[in-house]
Amino acid sequence: MTGTETDADADVDETDKPKKFLPESLCWHVLTSVLKALAWLHDGSPELVRIGPNKFGMDPTPDWNPALHRDITPANIQFQQPRRRETYGQCKLGNYGSIYLSNHHNGDGKSRVERVRGKALVPRKGDVNTLLDELIRQDDRYGYTYKEQTDQPYTVISEWRAFGEIMQAMMIPPSGTKTNVHDHIENVTKHGVRYNLEYADYSVGLKNLIIKMMTLNPDEKSADGKYLFPNRDTLTSHLCVEAFERYRRWRVSTEEGRGIIAIESQRAQQALEDSKAKTEIWNATVEMNRIVDKLQTERGPWRFDEHDDAEFDDFEESGFTYQDMAIGDDERPYPLHKIPPVDNWDFDP
Repeated sequence: MTGTETDADADVDETDKPKKFLPESLCWHVLTSVLKALAWLHDGSPELVRIGPNKFGMDPTPDWNPALHRDITPANIQFQQPRRRETYGQCKLGNYGSIYLSNHHNGDGKSRVERVRGKALVPRKGDVNTLLDELIRQDDRYGYTYKEQTDQPYTVISEWRAFGEIMQAMMIPPSGTKTNVHDHIENVTKHGVRYNLEYADYSVGLKNLIIKMMTLNPDEKSADGKYLFPNRDTLTSHLCVEAFERYRRWRVSTEEGRGIIAIESQRAQQALEDSKAKTEIWNATVEMNRIVDKLQTERGPWRFDEHDDAEFDDFEESGFTYQDMAIGDDERPYPLHKIPPVDNWDFDP
């Protein structure tokens, strides 16, 4: 090896760093699952619904009051054990001990009529004293600041960012060998999302979704002063739908994606098997009833054997009397005063 080659090897370029951490399939699974949970909390959107060929949407609940989780951490993103052959068990957002219900309502989620500026503003986790007027003043002061400050009001954007940081930490290999989860996420926040994901070996669709989640500003306006997002109060649902559609495209266009066994397919298979089992039980019950009816017709309406009922009326003497089951002193075969005392018994005179 020449000296020139040694110098080149020592000079590690940014692009030479590890480009991938967790499998992309797992990243998509967590992204779509948690966004679905947040769409329910923020917008009251219960489920993804099909609105056309290969087209999906969500239906926010009218006049929903956003609920903010306020504790989106890796420890609160939890998995269930796979029930069948699915690649990953269900992913859930858990621990709602810090949830906060705002008094802001989202409107109907469909109207194109522009609404005045408004958003769900709640205190950060652990803050129970800050009043709404102070939250409004602080929000005007900080605006879209990132990283968010300790006295910056907590909003829907805060939820997106907290989750987006976790997603980046799933995609960027941690530095060192003993980095814990908290330190790893803290390292992620030292740089912008575009810097973090520029060389990450994941699909463009996944990276763009994370960038959008980290940089989306619902209050952004165009040059003519109009809001870019008229339905900005239900943007979590839009993020969820976009993530789901990008995920579907990734699944059919990549080898890793095509190898995924989705929970939905296993649910459908389980429902098919359950329906088949119910049909078999029903058919077996009908057949059993047919046999019973035939036996009743052949041997009489109540008898299925040749035993005589009289045989069951003759019981041998058991030897028990009422005294064996007596519970009162006056019913005992021997009065208490005639029973020989046992050591350590103390009888009242």
